[in-house]
Amino acid sequence: MKSSPIAGILGSRIRGAIAEAEALKVVPHAGLRGRFRELLLTRLISQLMPPSCIALHGTAVDTEGQRFALESGKRKTEDDILVVDRDRIPSLLFAEGEGIVPIEAVLARIEVKSVLTKQELRDAVYGSMSFLKVPLVLPDEDLQGGAALQCIFAFASDLAEMNEHARLTQLVQGERWDCIEGGTWNEETPPIHALCVVGKGMWAFGSRSKGEASGWGMCPADDVHSEVATFLALLLNTLPALREKRRSARLGSHLIDVEQQFRPV
Repeated sequence: MKSSPIAGILGSRIRGAIAEAEALKVVPHAGLRGRFRELLLTRLISQLMPPSCIALHGTAVDTEGQRFALESGKRKTEDDILVVDRDRIPSLLFAEGEGIVPIEAVLARIEVKSVLTKQELRDAVYGSMSFLKVPLVLPDEDLQGGAALQCIFAFASDLAEMNEHARLTQLVQGERWDCIEGGTWNEETPPIHALCVVGKGMWAFGSRSKGEASGWGMCPADDVHSEVATFLALLLNTLPALREKRRSARLGSHLIDVEQQFRPV
């Protein structure tokens, strides 16, 4: 992490959030522990968001008001953290930081895990694959390269030796997925774009400079939690380009079917 004042202040806030997450171990209810940790990460991200964006908890829906189905047959009904473009297309907020979001407004989706296990990782991958298959009402040129970032952030992991990227790669390539056509995912566009585990490291898919071929990179964990700072930095650096891809998004597509309800007189 750099030695600038901004980096120093962010570093202290990251350490504070992780210390609070650790203190939550005494909360007896697992669901509450998880939700409180989501709020800690949301607060940390929100402090860095530009005015045009907001981090919130809620549900992203398509123009039919639907969400994708899970393997269990149930429908995925909520998202831990959504980073949303608040200028292009509005969300329906029911409380500060909570609401219903048109899927075209979603710039990033973050699943938060107290402890990342193989099953938790599999559920997150399945959810990301399913989310990325939901159609967006956007021009074709905006759909190309404009998918919302799919991220996983975990405060701990049950892995002892294998690194998280290896487990993710093995999982994605080694199984068939009934949520996508053909059952396998294109290796050039992974369903998870960033994976951060406190104390383990941060892995992300993309390019470090313009014109460079995309691939996986990583930031090892250290005493000042550079893995978390790098996760936040890459998230923030990616938002401007994704916002441009949403420039044609309109709320009207979620209100009426223009072809059926708006006819010539």
